[in-house]
Amino acid sequence: MCDLKFKFSCLAMAGLLLCNTALAWDKLGHETVARIAAMRLTPAAAKAVSKILKGQSLADIASWADEYRDELGHSETAAWHYINLDVRQPLTVSDWLRYCHPQSCVVAQIGADLAVLSDSKLRRPLQEQFALKFLVHFMGDMHQPLHVADAGDRGASSKLVQLPGVAPAEQPKSLHYLWNDPEYFEGQTSAAALAEKLNGRITQAQAAQWAQGGAADWAFESYQIGKTLIYPDFEQAPRDGAQAKLSADYIQRMRPVVEQRLQQAGVRLAWLLNTLFSG
Repeated sequence: MCDLKFKFSCLAMAGLLLCNTALAWDKLGHETVARIAAMRLTPAAAKAVSKILKGQSLADIASWADEYRDELGHSETAAWHYINLDVRQPLTVSDWLRYCHPQSCVVAQIGADLAVLSDSKLRRPLQEQFALKFLVHFMGDMHQPLHVADAGDRGASSKLVQLPGVAPAEQPKSLHYLWNDPEYFEGQTSAAALAEKLNGRITQAQAAQWAQGGAADWAFESYQIGKTLIYPDFEQAPRDGAQAKLSADYIQRMRPVVEQRLQQAGVRLAWLLNTLFSG
């Protein structure tokens, strides 16, 4: 517990220093993460979450941060959803500080949200509600590899791709867009069903292994996935404006990666909330 509180303090300090003032998982992905977390909350944490959210569930507010940025016009929060760690460089966990946007980044923002939720002096009903809503969303964002891994292409947003057997109107707009949408990998649109399936596959050993570390560590995992598993397929990228044709087995190969990142985000979100609201 002391180690975790120390991590909170370090992240919060970084978040506050960097944050005085890009859509990741789509709704299906964010809601799936939130539902996995909700299934793993202790009674004390579930009660605290319900009180802060005034009866709404984690799934209800999982995509709120995107709505706040886009529909409610708070573009100043756009940089909070990602961090661009360059896969062309041999980075370490601590290098995130060099890449954090002057207006903050997802790692720093998670620290800032944890600071509000863990310090009774900072708790005000509206502030802690905002902090919890942002935390739920940003934990999902950070586990989407292409919201962290980057090759000077905005997390592969400029890499156009074509899936075999998919109608032109249903093709993903880019590699980043493809990774945003678990429906391409899972073939279903029900977050409840997907969360139930993925949560049921998580072993106790996996949950224990994943429930450690902090935001910088988890972002570095996404960076490594991008560097070693995603970008190598596109080293010979087509000219600008041309589509890269994905292999027939691409979805099959990447599905376990997508599923594990959703699982890890849910387990870790629950771990943070259970620790924050331990009673």
